[in-house]
Formats: sequence, C-alpha cells, structure tokens
Amino acid sequence: MSSRCALRILALGALCVGLSACTNGSSDDGNADATGGRGATGGGAPGGSSVGDGGSVTGGTASGASGAGGGGPLGGSSASGGADPGGGSSATGGEPTGAAGLVSGGGGHDATGGEDATGGDAAGGSGATGGGVVGAAGGVGGDGGGATGGSSGGRGGEGGNDLGFDGVVPPSFTRLTLRSSGGMPDMSVGECDYTYDDTVSFERRTRTVTWDRCYRGTIVSGSRVVTELEARGILNVASLITLSPADGCGYDAPEVSLDVEAAGATTRYYDDFYACYDPDGDRVFVRDIDPLVQWLFGIASTTAPAIPAFEGEIQARAAPILEPSPDPGSSCVEGSRDEFTLDLATRMLSWDYCAAPDGSSVYASVIGSRELTEGELAALEASWNALEVGASRSCPDHPALTYVRWPEVEISSATGLRICDEATSCLPDSVGGLYAVGFLAFYEQLTALAR
Repeated sequence: MSSRCALRILALGALCVGLSACTNGSSDDGNADATGGRGATGGGAPGGSSVGDGGSVTGGTASGASGAGGGGPLGGSSASGGADPGGGSSATGGEPTGAAGLVSGGGGHDATGGEDATGGDAAGGSGATGGGVVGAAGGVGGDGGGATGGSSGGRGGEGGNDLGFDGVVPPSFTRLTLRSSGGMPDMSVGECDYTYDDTVSFERRTRTVTWDRCYRGTIVSGSRVVTELEARGILNVASLITLSPADGCGYDAPEVSLDVEAAGATTRYYDDFYACYDPDGDRVFVRDIDPLVQWLFGIASTTAPAIPAFEGEIQARAAPILEPSPDPGSSCVEGSRDEFTLDLATRMLSWDYCAAPDGSSVYASVIGSRELTEGELAALEASWNALEVGASRSCPDHPALTYVRWPEVEISSATGLRICDEATSCLPDSVGGLYAVGFLAFYEQLTALAR
C-alpha cells in the first residue's frame, strides 16, 4: 500500500490554511512534533512511532520522516501533530445530525433494520420511530435502537450490503475506538514510550471524546464533549473507511485498529498498512482510516481547537483545474500551484499563479504584488474571524470543487498549522488539517484581491 500524502486531498483537492498539508502531494512543513512516518510498501510487521502530538497544534518538524511516496499520516512529515479539527451537529436526543456522511467506499455490515430514532428528520429514512437512516442527509432524533446484525467482509474484497451503505461504519454506530501502538521509537523518556497502547474513543450520543495516550513520555488521559461541528467532522471522516483487499505491508508506522460498536456488538478492523500481518488469519483490514486517526487524535486534548489569531503572515496555495486544458506552449500546467502571500503588518499581498487570457489556452505565470487598503484588510479579517472549526454538512451535501490540489493556508502566528475547507473531511486523501466552515469563501476572497 502506498504511503499516504499529507492531507490526502483527492483529485478534489483540499482547502487548507496552515495546518498540515491539505492537498495531495503537499509535504511542505511536517507537523507538530509528530514522530515517525509512513514508510514505503514492502515492510514487515507493525513497528514505528506513535501517532502525532495530539494536544498541540503549533508543531515544528517531524522526526523520523516519511518514507517513499509522500508523508505518513500517522506521524512523520504529514502528521497533523495534534491539530484539533472536528465537526458535526447534534439532533434532539444527542445524536449528531446527518448520519448520511457514513456512506462511502466498499464493504460494510450486513445489518438489518434501521435506527429506532424517536423523531429524527432523516432523509432517506423515516423520522418516526423505527425509521431507517441509511444514506440519510439528515440526522437521527432519539436514542434509537440501531441495526442488528454483525460485520461482513474481510480481506476478500470490497462491496456493500443490503442496506445500501458501503463503509464499515454503519449509520447506527454508537461508539468508535481507535488504538495505535508501536512504530519508530520516539526516544521519549518517562513513564511510557512508543509501545504504549494509545486509545481514543468517540461516543456518538453524548459527543464525548475520551483518550488515554503517551505524550512525550507521560501518560495523558482525559475526555471532552466536542462541538456539533467537530462531531460532524468525525462522522464525515468515518464514512470514508471501507474494506481493503490489500495484502502488503509498509514499515515504521504504528499499528492501528478501529472498534466499531453498533447494535450492542463490537467489530474490530485493522489498518491495511500492515495487511500482510495477520497472525491468526482472522483480521479484517480497512483502508482510508487515516483521516479518522488524525481527527480523533487531534481532538484528544482538553483544549478545544480554535482558529489562530489574524496576525503575522498568511500563505495561501492551491492548484485549480485549468479550463480549457493548457496548450503545449504554456509555461505553467495543470497541477502547478498558485501561491499568494499576505504580510498583515505591511498589508502587502504578493502572488504567483497560472492563468491564460480570455479565450486562450496558452497559460503563463502571473507574478505581482500590491498593498491592500485598510478596508480590504478589515474585510479579510472579518471573514477570518467568522471561520468555525469543524464541518457543517454531511459528505453528500458538499459540492465537488474544481481543484487538483485544494487551497491551503498557513498563518505564521500558528507555526505549522494549516486550515482546510470543511469539504476536505470527505476526502480519503485529506488528513491532518484543521477543517473550517467558511474557509473556501475566505480563500476566494483573498485570492480575488490579486486578480
């Protein structure tokens, strides 16, 4: 299995502002004190460092760098290092709104029956008692019963089930628990080290994240009720996890497992990064687990995530899809990254982006700079201050955006922090960033000042 690149942004791309790389192929900065990294394929049994910092979002450089093919999502150059992203809303009765985000990928549970929600306006299911919520864009109202039945699948391939969802996390789940241990030794000295069994869980009804982990040689335990937007982010990234037919192994990364509790039963899945390691021959492997790992381990802090102060310098990047396609004579091509830098102290905005005259398909770099007016800067600051950490919509409700690599923004007041658009919570290649509601609008407002 190839190593995951920072933030993994599908072809969809991913809007980010200074956390960890939000877009495919972006490996600029590493993350907050994360150790280790995903190696290339062909390794052996699990080993490697523990997941990135978690609590701290202002990280520096990752040690134990990534292997071939990009950074490692579980630490290393592409780990989020503890950005505290999140998202999700809650309907009456404590269930996060919008169970429908949990519809993606391959494999899943052969559950029968729907949520016994007491009045939850789920689209694709009934709001009344006993209504199903599979594929719903809305939420689930009450305590609910949940689907009955167990898991199906395994290494044998992908495929869905008779309820219409393909992911391994059913809409009726009650709790998710991630475990991570092993990997590259992180040289920590204290009461614990990289072999500690780090555990983070999310209880859906109460929106509570609970953790017990080793952080720089110290065992750290705690819990926090996440915001509705953070919970929506958890639902979105959980919907990406699907059965994997992989049978190879990477190396020097933690071994990660996921326990999914639904209908009173618990099913354990293993990250397919070590799919060749199946000592008892009964492991069920999944792919695209990294976004959930980064999100939950990032939230595992008593300090709620927050948008950093609007000060210092902002660096914004993206690679939009170019229409029409560039002619061979173009000096820049699709995939070239547009870059915009704003010094907030001097109000100077500089840019280097790819463009073509109207009606032309010959593209060239446009380079320039200018000083923003006080009014322009004030308008940007107002949009920045309106950003909210998390996600407001389920995955099916997010429009596809036209980026090869989604916009990302770094701000020097929070070194190593990238903020991404909430839609990146629905991208398997997008891990490690701080998802933010309203980010895309801010990015487009900033870049419009250069055009």
